[in-house]
Amino acid sequence: MGSGTGGNVQYLFATDVLGTNTGHVPRHSKVYGNLHAELERVQKLRVEALKAWRADVGSGAFPAPKNLLEVADKEFESFLAGIE
Repeated sequence: MGSGTGGNVQYLFATDVLGTNTGHVPRHSKVYGNLHAELERVQKLRVEALKAWRADVGSGAFPAPKNLLEVADKEFESFLAGIE
């Protein structure tokens, strides 16, 4: 294990190479990307989307009639009979 021209094998973790870590990057590694920043951006989008969803559910805006599926009474009765 080692790096440089004198090493037979270079042992790298994907977190070091892709830049997903926020800590120490080993001296034998090289960072080729900054995926940590992209992952943080995606996490912010997740939080914003879930907050918007929660607000819509709380206000009654979701689900709207267009988001609902109707089930025929006969099918629903058959379902209920099947689980009893």
